[in-house]
Amino acid sequence: KLCQKCAQLERSTAVRGLLRTDRARAPTRFCAAQDQARDTYAAPMRRLLPWLALTCAQDAKPYYEVVFAVLTVPNHRPHRDAIRNGYGQPGGFRTKLWFVVSERDPGYEGAAFVEERSKRDDLLVCDTEPGFDHIIGKVSCAIRKAVQLYDFDFFFKTDDDATLCIAQLVKDLRAAPKGASVYAGRRVKAGRALEAGKPLEVNLGLTSDPPHFGGHGYGVSYDVARFVARPPAPLYHHLHEDTCFGNWVVGFDVKRLNLRAMTDHYYPNQKNLAGVSAERKRACARIMAQRYANGSAWDLYGSGCGFKQLPRSVPVEKCVRVASAAAAAAPRARPALASVPALPSQGLAVVMTKGACAVDVPCVAGPDLRAGLRRTSAKHVVVVFGGNVAPCLSSLRKELEMRSGPLYAGAAPSRNVPLPASLEERTKLGVAPEHFDGVAVLSAELASYVASQATPPLLAGDGPAALGVW
Repeated sequence: KLCQKCAQLERSTAVRGLLRTDRARAPTRFCAAQDQARDTYAAPMRRLLPWLALTCAQDAKPYYEVVFAVLTVPNHRPHRDAIRNGYGQPGGFRTKLWFVVSERDPGYEGAAFVEERSKRDDLLVCDTEPGFDHIIGKVSCAIRKAVQLYDFDFFFKTDDDATLCIAQLVKDLRAAPKGASVYAGRRVKAGRALEAGKPLEVNLGLTSDPPHFGGHGYGVSYDVARFVARPPAPLYHHLHEDTCFGNWVVGFDVKRLNLRAMTDHYYPNQKNLAGVSAERKRACARIMAQRYANGSAWDLYGSGCGFKQLPRSVPVEKCVRVASAAAAAAPRARPALASVPALPSQGLAVVMTKGACAVDVPCVAGPDLRAGLRRTSAKHVVVVFGGNVAPCLSSLRKELEMRSGPLYAGAAPSRNVPLPASLEERTKLGVAPEHFDGVAVLSAELASYVASQATPPLLAGDGPAALGVW
């Protein structure tokens, strides 16, 4: 239903003239001009009104237990149809199924896909870069759209060559601890050493992969999805989307769940090279070598390496139309977002985790970093873990006046520093990410994030290494 504003707009003379086509009028020159204007703008206005209704009625979002986002490309119609007629057909569960494409994907403007888009309402179109190296863009786009459009318990990403048993998957997710922030999938991976020169090593100072779920899918609870949709600063995008997603949540106290529904007992369609000829394997090896050389040459969808296969059929009575499906638990709680403080008027503030305040700017002293940040409000916050920052403040203030946007900075980054035992136990990173010892500078949005982030909660910790993980 349209909200009051949108209803008024729909009833207005201008919009009524554009949308209604059933009024009989004399064929005058004036009416002909109106008809031409109406025909010109009718289609755009029809597309606009649902958006206006959604904007005005944010409290009326449809509810789903799980929103499924299936990454695909236009020329994979057989894969989409296999899912529509298989595990993705309507059942008793309150789920939403999307097929996610990029408007820049090859074949997007093709006649077959244009026709499919006109007849189907399960395609989500994103404005992202095409190709395998950029599929994390489709994931983040789908999450943003899900948070914008729906109320849901879980968001789940999968691929168009994967097979899911949705019934068991939903039951597994229902069993997740109530009130916990959840990150779930097939057998969590952690601790794999990164070769020198890899993007995560060069850009973030990591020496091993963050804990993540690979295979053919992973999911998160609503609060984690909401963070990804509305982060305090742009998230780092990496060409391996499953590793990248694990990196996005590595600083949070999330419950990582190995889902029973993702095991071999529930009809998964694993990506593999079984049945691929030796010649094609050699061709695939060459493509992989190109990919490692320049990071953008390999498109998995068109490589012919044998990874892509049609989803398998699943037993309908076990995975789709299940008698107990409607007996859903109550929707999970939606913790409120932390309030965002007003734009600070102060240019600079200092938080001293050691020692006393002896500076000529607003200053807070105390060992608890997050508590100190909650007591400050400035465009940039200088966090002092050790040393004397007073002599540098004048020149630092001048330099920061020329900077804008999210900032985490310091004099010189530290790498290959062992993590405190409590953080290592939860992150399995081996060493701390790149961070700043002694003195670190945070812009207002990052200072507010560290100070007030409540759900998903930040990992317990303190000090410069913890700040780097967060």
